[in-house]
Amino acid sequence: MNRIFLSKYQDEIQTINLYLNKLINDKLIVYAIDPKSDLFETKESYGDRILSCQIYKIITSECGFTPSPDTLDKIRQHSTSNILLSQLYDLLPISNFIAGQELTHYKQKADIMEVIICELKESKDKVAKQLLKLMILVLIQHAMFKLNTKDFLLAKLYNSLTMASIVSLLAPLGIFRPKTTPLLQEN
Repeated sequence: MNRIFLSKYQDEIQTINLYLNKLINDKLIVYAIDPKSDLFETKESYGDRILSCQIYKIITSECGFTPSPDTLDKIRQHSTSNILLSQLYDLLPISNFIAGQELTHYKQKADIMEVIICELKESKDKVAKQLLKLMILVLIQHAMFKLNTKDFLLAKLYNSLTMASIVSLLAPLGIFRPKTTPLLQEN
């Protein structure tokens, strides 16, 4: 993730970081921080599929445009790539929670993010559900940022509005107060 993207979406990344740490501390995320557990691979596989399904669902129902199948597939491929998931992992200082050796390979980091996605989806916690959606919206937004075509202008705007509303929804819980509004930063 490049600096321009990170500066535009710093509130979203910071919100994900803070609430993810809270959910780990509250023991709502368990398997992602123990890569040696019996269910880790199962949850990683589920997380991969959940991510793909949620990307399709969000894009087709909430982004304000209907992309061609080819465009939709490009967004999904970029949003689910191990490299992007690894970059998101690196932005979230969750390595302190991970049992065992420090992870160095991008695939290991991506696997942890997929397990986190699975655990957030399986959770009954409302914050976990909103956090999952925010994480996926950030991944989608990054794909549209990288692919940057005119078709994505309206979708990026809808996506920014949705992310801002999730950040605002989570802010009253007292952990994080946004400093910026992505809509005002959008080019």
